[in-house]
Amino acid sequence: MVILAKIPATVKKVTDLSHDTKSFILETEQPLKYQAGQFVMLNIPFKDTFVRRAYSIANHPENKQIELCLNYVKNGKASHFLFNIKPKETVLIDGPYGIFKLKQTPHDKLFICTGTGVAPLRAMIQELLAHKSKENITLVFGERTEAELLYRSEFEQLQKAHKNFKYIPTLSKPHKDWKGEKDYVQYVIQKYINKAQTTDSYICGIKEMVEHVQANLLEFGVLKQNMFTEKFV
Repeated sequence: MVILAKIPATVKKVTDLSHDTKSFILETEQPLKYQAGQFVMLNIPFKDTFVRRAYSIANHPENKQIELCLNYVKNGKASHFLFNIKPKETVLIDGPYGIFKLKQTPHDKLFICTGTGVAPLRAMIQELLAHKSKENITLVFGERTEAELLYRSEFEQLQKAHKNFKYIPTLSKPHKDWKGEKDYVQYVIQKYINKAQTTDSYICGIKEMVEHVQANLLEFGVLKQNMFTEKFV
């Protein structure tokens, strides 16, 4: 991978998304040219040097702002820095990078994720809906508890506003009053595949989850060439 030039990005807003996950709105002097699904590298000061960390961009291309969301990692060099950063401070980024991007097909779109794996999928969904795509768009988002569902109100509002968008949260450790799906994403996705051989699936999250979902999708009739993945390691 060719490393692109570092550019400064000003922190415009920091928002708590859950007890251990934050959203960071960064603004660059010139709009960053990227495609929904791609990521940037943050250059985090550490001692006398920098550590570089990859973060998917969580919003589709618009003006000069990008959004990143990340969860706190105990003793993580990047987490310690970012979870203490304040608005108006500056970080160095480089990018964009990555081949995890939307494919131009008329197929139904099935998005599957857990945790902060929602970030690039959120950007893709925003992109599709902003361009008034007609295909069916489904997001199956797995978490342990209701409180950990990132961007929940936003997805619920998008579902109300767009007849072709369906938001399916599923919990592995739900509260007794939870009315939605109650299992890991890999076990509920079959319910939401309408036309297996003409469905594009986009999967993002930890390596084990992504591979388990891929195996199940193959069993359900989704074609391998229509699966696109981003694995977090």
